[in-house]
Amino acid sequence: MTLLSGGGYAEYVNVHKDHVIRVPDSVKVEEAAAIPEAWITAYMITKTVGGISTGEDVFLYAGASGVGTAAIQLITKLFGGRAIALCSGDDKVAELKQLGANLVLDRSKNTNIVEEVKNFTNGKGVDLLLDCVGVSNYDKNCAMLKQDGRWILYGLMGGAKASNLNFGEFLGKRLSMISTTLRFVTTR
Repeated sequence: MTLLSGGGYAEYVNVHKDHVIRVPDSVKVEEAAAIPEAWITAYMITKTVGGISTGEDVFLYAGASGVGTAAIQLITKLFGGRAIALCSGDDKVAELKQLGANLVLDRSKNTNIVEEVKNFTNGKGVDLLLDCVGVSNYDKNCAMLKQDGRWILYGLMGGAKASNLNFGEFLGKRLSMISTTLRFVTTR
């Protein structure tokens, strides 16, 4: 298995030798296909870039995505944090709870995300926010993050450009934003 720059659907590909990962005998090839993109991204945004510590609260968009489901399991089962996930639909809510999410918010039910997150964290907000949406949730993100919170931006599904961002709350809370993507990782 490997991670390709831009995806790929082929029986054979040409990749750098350091990007090849042996598929364990206990894993089906079809299942192994999800490991590089979803699990490596999830590990990178939670630990390598996000710097999660035991006991931290983490909010993530697209909880039912491949990256989201991997991140929930890493946050709760490996790193000892609490995962707050956003998704849409009762079936996805149930799935994310089964994977270990501590709180699942269903955006199709017009949930007040900020209020729910604040209630769950006893008014403090989250330590770490994993954002694959981008600019359209800027105000919500600032409101959900606690003082000195970390915002990891790894996608732009909701837009990349904004004309009226207010950095007052961002600065006042001393928030950090880090952007990252696997697509431009070198062979080093």
